[in-house]
Amino acid sequence: MALQCDPVVAAVSEDSALLALREAVKSYVDGSLSVPALRGVNLDVQPECFTMLVGPSGCGKTTLLNVAGGIDTLDSGSVQIAGQRVDAMDDAELTRFRARHLGFIFQSFSLVPVMSAYENVEYGLVCAGQGNDPGRRRQVEEVLDAVGLASHARHRPQQLSGGQ
Repeated sequence: MALQCDPVVAAVSEDSALLALREAVKSYVDGSLSVPALRGVNLDVQPECFTMLVGPSGCGKTTLLNVAGGIDTLDSGSVQIAGQRVDAMDDAELTRFRARHLGFIFQSFSLVPVMSAYENVEYGLVCAGQGNDPGRRRQVEEVLDAVGLASHARHRPQQLSGGQ
């Protein structure tokens, strides 16, 4: 069953939506079989709003998040994040956009087991070209604090719970 949404009516314009999907269509091909995952999804997510995607397994939640984050491409339709058309970006632009503006927490994550929580966060900033940034330490501390891990900064991944 594919995720199907009615257009979300918002009191603000589409341009102010943090995330806007328009007529999003995505199918996966398995041999001669085409399996629809998204069928004309329209969705607006406004800034500072708590939003959940809920549905049964296989209904298209992960596909929607993957296309919204530029990990996967749509067959048709559009994806806008903070006013920028993600679906119109080439690979290099999309990589830069994701590195600067998006964060993903995957069901099976990849943390470096010999590095602390602090070092794992810091490593992401170094990979994003902020290796010599004097504000890097403050950024790492702010991120750890925002997710409730400031007191666990020196813990390694195996010393943290799955939720942490």
